[in-house]
Amino acid sequence: MTSTWTRSALRSALAVTLIAALIALAGGLVRIFPWLLDPSVTWRVAAPFARSLSIVAVEAAVAVGWPLGWALATLGFVERGEARVLRLLGERPARTVSRLALQGVFFAAVLAGLSWASARESREPGRIVSELIADGQAACAKAEAPRTYNVPFFGATWLCDPPRPPRLVGQGPGPLSALVYSARQARASGDLGTIELDDAYLAVVAPTASLHVDTLHIRGTAPWGHASTVEPLVRSLTLSVSVATCAIAAVMLILRQRTVGRLATLMIGGAGPIAALGLLRAVERFAATGSWLVVAVPPLAVAAPLALAWVAARLPRIWHTAST
Repeated sequence: MTSTWTRSALRSALAVTLIAALIALAGGLVRIFPWLLDPSVTWRVAAPFARSLSIVAVEAAVAVGWPLGWALATLGFVERGEARVLRLLGERPARTVSRLALQGVFFAAVLAGLSWASARESREPGRIVSELIADGQAACAKAEAPRTYNVPFFGATWLCDPPRPPRLVGQGPGPLSALVYSARQARASGDLGTIELDDAYLAVVAPTASLHVDTLHIRGTAPWGHASTVEPLVRSLTLSVSVATCAIAAVMLILRQRTVGRLATLMIGGAGPIAALGLLRAVERFAATGSWLVVAVPPLAVAAPLALAWVAARLPRIWHTAST
């Protein structure tokens, strides 16, 4: 009986995760689709950003699909009366939930790995920019005729004019937007705080001025980037613990019949992980000293399904009183 339920829980979690991943990846594809249609943007240029979007999409799919799949499988387990039989035989809900421990460890490990990769990308957005610059330069060097390669999200363009070496042309970030530069090579720091230019020519529109330097460091975060303040390991552990706790809480609530109906089950299964993801995104935007706020993510995330279950258990009584 329980082995059938555990297999059903695994199949349900994998199925919901797959559906969520396809939806999330489709949403990410919409964001990079204009690049794929642009002849000046090659796949090598778009690949780093596509990789980052894919990691975030799959991470969200596992975080939501795992608890939601378990919740739906548990609802069927309760509706068929199998959960009641186990309780009559003296098995407590905690013991029933413990049968999902092995697959829970599997999902937690997968989610932790994805979260670590996602944090690494968001903690060092300059890595993606540097890859985009290098890929654009490599493509420009192979050009056999004059053409240009745009560097997405960097506000610069590679000018290809064989046999001359490629030159990167762009505007300074933020308050330095009046500055136009041309450089042989460019690199961005991991947090996008500094842009380093080699063999750079500078021009200022007003007042008109020009300058040539061997190496130039431009300080100032690029408008599109914001580095995460949470360490990758801390983020991965926080998210995996939060989602695991929410999954266990959802299964326990359904086993104890604290909620009735598929809609309430969907809300209780999905509320916790969605809250965990949202809270983590918010914490990542705080200053470095605020990164310790991650300790509040697991309890606040698990509070979401508990609160929904409390409300769902009282809604029928409220309706009954109102009708009376």
